[in-house]
Amino acid sequence: MVIEASKSLDENVRILPVFDLPTISRNKYTATVVRTKEHFDTLENEWETLLERSNIANISLHHAWLSHWLEVFPPEALFVILIRDEQGELHGAAPFLITRNRTGIACRSLRRLQFIGTSPDLYDWMEILIHPEADTELITQLVGNEIIRHRHQWDLIDLRFFANLGQLMTLELQLNPILWRDMLSQLTTLSFIDLPSDWLEYQNTLRKKKYHKDLNRIHNNIQKDFDNAMPTLIVHPPGPETDKVLKSFLESHQQYWLDRGSRTEYDRHRKILDFYKIIHREFSEGKAIWRPVFEFTTLQIGERVISYHFDIQTREGATGCLCSYDPEVKKYRPGVLHIEAIIERTQNLGGRRFTFGRGDEAYKNQWKIEKKPLWHFMAFRTKFSHMLWQFDNRLREFRKGVTPVEPTVHPNPREEKDTSPAE
Repeated sequence: MVIEASKSLDENVRILPVFDLPTISRNKYTATVVRTKEHFDTLENEWETLLERSNIANISLHHAWLSHWLEVFPPEALFVILIRDEQGELHGAAPFLITRNRTGIACRSLRRLQFIGTSPDLYDWMEILIHPEADTELITQLVGNEIIRHRHQWDLIDLRFFANLGQLMTLELQLNPILWRDMLSQLTTLSFIDLPSDWLEYQNTLRKKKYHKDLNRIHNNIQKDFDNAMPTLIVHPPGPETDKVLKSFLESHQQYWLDRGSRTEYDRHRKILDFYKIIHREFSEGKAIWRPVFEFTTLQIGERVISYHFDIQTREGATGCLCSYDPEVKKYRPGVLHIEAIIERTQNLGGRRFTFGRGDEAYKNQWKIEKKPLWHFMAFRTKFSHMLWQFDNRLREFRKGVTPVEPTVHPNPREEKDTSPAE
C-alpha cells in the first residue's frame, strides 16, 4: 500500500515552527539535537531509563545497540533528537542520523535522514521513544519541528520499518508543509504467535495440521537415518570458540543467498561479523534483568551442526533474527526444526510470544501467525531531490527488467487503528 502526495512550493509556504504550538507546550519542553557519538554516549543512563519506562521490547532501541552500530558503521552525521521537560527529564528520543547512499548514480549526493541501524539494515523495526506519561502527539510534533528547523541539512527522509503508525502520521502531518513530495507505504509485516503456557497446547493450537504431520514424519526420518539421534539445541556463550562458529555461520548464510543469485548485507558491509560479536558480548546473560539477551544457537545431531540461528530473548518472549542451515540436510528442514527448538526454549523460560522477524516468507504460514504492519516513509524536500531519487529508482528497475510504474494511491491510513508492536 502506498500513499503519495506532491505539491509545488513557493516562498509563501508557511512552516510550522515550535512557537506555533500552544504556549503551555512550548514552555514545558525543550528540544535539542545530538550531533556527535561522544555526546550520544553520555546519554546511556537516561536513555535506558526512558526505554524501560516506555515498556518497549526492542534490542535495537537500546543505547548500547545504537552506540555499537555507530562505532562499527560511522555515519556522515548524527541527528538524534531529544525532548526534555521543565525538570530536564528525557521524555522523547528519536535515534536519527544523516548519511548518503553507497549505491546508485544520482542518489549518492543526496543526504538521507534515517534511523540509526539502517545501512546496513540490522534492525527489525523502529519508532520514536516517548515517556508513557507524556503527550505522544505533542512529543512527535516537537520531533517534527526539529527536522523542519534543520531542513537544509537533509535532502530526503527515508524511515524504514516504522512500527508505530500513530507516530508516523503525526510526523507526516507536521512535515507536510515543507515537503515537495512524500510517500507512505506498508513495506512488510512482523509475524508472531502468542504462546500458551503448555507445550501440548501449542502443538495443537498454533501449528497447522499439515505442518504438524510433516514434523512427525521428519523426526521419524532423522531417527531412522541417524541411529535414533535427535536434534539438540546448543546455546553458545560469547568467546573465541563461539567466534569461530559465528564465522562459519555468516559464510553459510552468505553462500545460501549467492546460490540464489542474491547478495546479502554481509557482502556489502564486511564489518557485520564484528558487530554481531560485539552485540553477542554486550547483551549476554547477567545484565539487568529487563535487558534483552542476544543468543547464538546451533541445532546439532551429534557433533554435526545442521542449523545456525540468532535470536533475542526479552521480557516478552523471543524474536528470530538471522539463520542459516547445512544444505546437505535440507530434506530434514533444519531451519524449521531450529525455530521449533527456540520456541520450546522460549516457552520454558516463561516467554509468551515468539516473533519470526519482519518479512512475509512462505514458511511462516505453517503456524497460525498474526501480523503487524511495518511502514516506510519517504519524503523529498525539493523537486530536484525527488528527480535524482526517481532517476536511480527507474534505472534500477530497468536493469532488473521491470517496467517502471508510478506508485498506486490508496486511501489514507490515518483513520486506521495503530497496531504498533509497542502498544
